[in-house]
Amino acid sequence: DSSNYQNVIKLARSDGDIDKVKILLNYSFPGQNRAVPDPYFEGEFSYVYDLIDAACDKVLEIENIDKF
Repeated sequence: DSSNYQNVIKLARSDGDIDKVKILLNYSFPGQNRAVPDPYFEGEFSYVYDLIDAACDKVLEIENIDKF
């Protein structure tokens, strides 16, 4: 995740763009900059799905986005 984050930051045209880039799991684990584990190598597909699902729920809550 950190290399993806850095690659996206390099594409930013302004500080405003940089402010829009977030690490997904920071929504569930604030300030920890945790990477989403690779389910292929760890064999933890359900665990990774649950992590991403919970983080997405937090995105909707924190960013005040209505669920559809």
